[in-house]
Amino acid sequence: MACRESYAIPCGGYNGSGNARLPGARTVACAGSGGQVMKVFTAIAVAIFAIIAVAHLLRLFTGLQISVSGFNIPVWWSAPAFIIAAGLAFMLWREGRT
Repeated sequence: MACRESYAIPCGGYNGSGNARLPGARTVACAGSGGQVMKVFTAIAVAIFAIIAVAHLLRLFTGLQISVSGFNIPVWWSAPAFIIAAGLAFMLWREGRT
């Protein structure tokens, strides 16, 4: 997916849609987004949550054992962790597109 960065015009006020904008705020527009713009921080957060979700999904299928301070973390804990991480990634992605 090809993305391009743009910079807001430092007007210090509103961007015409009634939403306050910080001067010089960076945004990312991605191909296939229908001209929608996503802030850089939101795009990074979506990527991080998606990576965490995929890691939990892989742990569910491979059965990788993880031990923290002598406590073995059950594999089934990755199921709700996957749902939460994937849900957060999806909700952030949707919020970033509006």
